[in-house]
Amino acid sequence: MVKILNFVLYNLAWFACVLSLGAPERWWWGPAAVAPVVIWHLLASDHWRRDAVAIALASALGPVIDTVLLNAGLIHLPASVQQPLGWLPPGPMWLLWPAFATLFYCSLRWITDRYLLLAACSLVGGPMAYFTASNLVAGFGFGPGLWPALALIGVIWALGLPAMLYLINRVNRGIWPAAV
Repeated sequence: MVKILNFVLYNLAWFACVLSLGAPERWWWGPAAVAPVVIWHLLASDHWRRDAVAIALASALGPVIDTVLLNAGLIHLPASVQQPLGWLPPGPMWLLWPAFATLFYCSLRWITDRYLLLAACSLVGGPMAYFTASNLVAGFGFGPGLWPALALIGVIWALGLPAMLYLINRVNRGIWPAAV
């Protein structure tokens, strides 16, 4: 039941963050959704320290993927999106990462140390998330065309997410070997 609840809560947070991208007046939706998901996850976890490390590292490393996608011109955000530093992703995209990290040792536990399978799933799942966001947020688009952009996003995710999880697992095994 915890895994299902984890998956559902993450998806609610994902929708809140994505929908807040489309309207600056909804800036608070992301923090209001992500904070309870992360807090609940840490309180419900048998290994909250391990999960806190995963959340912290994903929060720091995950936005690198979005930064690459934005600066390579693979994704385009609506003009209304506020980016204090133009080359960095906006707040709602950053907030997706701590929520996503709650899945690593819970709903996605079965795949977090199967790096080739994770890469294959990321090759499809990463682009699907951005494609879904583009259908929910007016002005969210892709360059240099939909299919080439989705293919490149898939490759970046297939390389980036397994590398991130390898690092997270490696750090956690060094700190709490029995918990990973």
